[in-house]
Amino acid sequence: MGDGTTDDLYIDPEDDDSGSASGDEAPNVDPDQTGVDEYTNESPSEEAPSEDSGPQPTETTPSGTDGNGSSGGGGGGGGIIGIPEGVEVGDDSPDEAGEDPDSSEPEKSQDPETPDEELEQEESEDEDDDDDEEEQEPKVVQYSDPWDNVGWGLYPIILKIKERYGHEVDTDYHLVPVREFVDPKEMASKWERDRLRHKMPIDTSVWEENPPESTELANRAYLAAMHQGPNAAQRYLRRLRTATMVEGTNIEDKEILFELAENAGLDINRLEEAWDKVEPRQTKRDLNPPFTKFHVDGEEVTQSGYLHYDDIVDIFDQSGIDSEEPQPLSGFVTEHGPVATQEVMTVYEWPQDRAEEELQQRDDIVPVEIGVGTFWTRHKQANEGI
Repeated sequence: MGDGTTDDLYIDPEDDDSGSASGDEAPNVDPDQTGVDEYTNESPSEEAPSEDSGPQPTETTPSGTDGNGSSGGGGGGGGIIGIPEGVEVGDDSPDEAGEDPDSSEPEKSQDPETPDEELEQEESEDEDDDDDEEEQEPKVVQYSDPWDNVGWGLYPIILKIKERYGHEVDTDYHLVPVREFVDPKEMASKWERDRLRHKMPIDTSVWEENPPESTELANRAYLAAMHQGPNAAQRYLRRLRTATMVEGTNIEDKEILFELAENAGLDINRLEEAWDKVEPRQTKRDLNPPFTKFHVDGEEVTQSGYLHYDDIVDIFDQSGIDSEEPQPLSGFVTEHGPVATQEVMTVYEWPQDRAEEELQQRDDIVPVEIGVGTFWTRHKQANEGI
């Protein structure tokens, strides 16, 4: 096994010798770059989506908790509900002129009075771009943001959906409006409660040492990243979540956001160009993301908070969507890494001791300590026969 030093942790997914292919091409990133850290797998910047295309499928992660948090906490226990009234959750893709949909003026119509009306309004907006589609492909969409710790905690389940159902089911993210944080102490307690459920690494120190006031700058950064394509934006979203929830960093700072973007392989010049062109949605309502919408067989189901994989499987099974085995471990770590042990356990349905044994016995996979957690990534030199 490699020594796990950061200089060895840059892996080009296309160099994977495990026999499985990654969905991303190799980026134009200097392996010796420095940033906030140097462990993120490299991936290329992508062309911005066209005007009539929404965000393309990427990794997602639903989330949820006991529903007792303050505004800005994770969701409740997974009940089937509508998205909260007054919350606009339209398409996050930039349009052809480089403007983001969120920069448009507020609608003059009244807010929907019920969750069902909210869903109908949001779907009507989405259908404007899909008028020519007779039947919508199966899709899982998570409505969340970079500070959603339950969204972070649902990465294992979303990656399992991607690995086992990705041949038929797309996954995607949409951004919820800006959230404000009024009680850091309660947020720290909520993150700790959520951790007991999802078991992903969590560092609550940001709420004690340097708490954010809102999600505004992180939301703006994500929308700006969408101008480099949905895959780049999702890669960036994961990096932002790792910084906040595993490393205890307050990312509501433009300089930090740009350092993290560079670390995630984004084009900083393009990010700067898009920064002032986007405008995050605002709302006066208290939000409790994530919300996850399932589009299957022309039907839609929206779930709030944490998701149980068995419930998701029931939805797919009823639609005749068959599960496949996940790709070999090396390919999974190369494509999605650095990955937490919990993600490997969930995707491969292994107990912790088996997951750790499988990871440790591979010379092409190395552990790396990130914040309060141990993660796993492909060893760069493994591709060179070392």
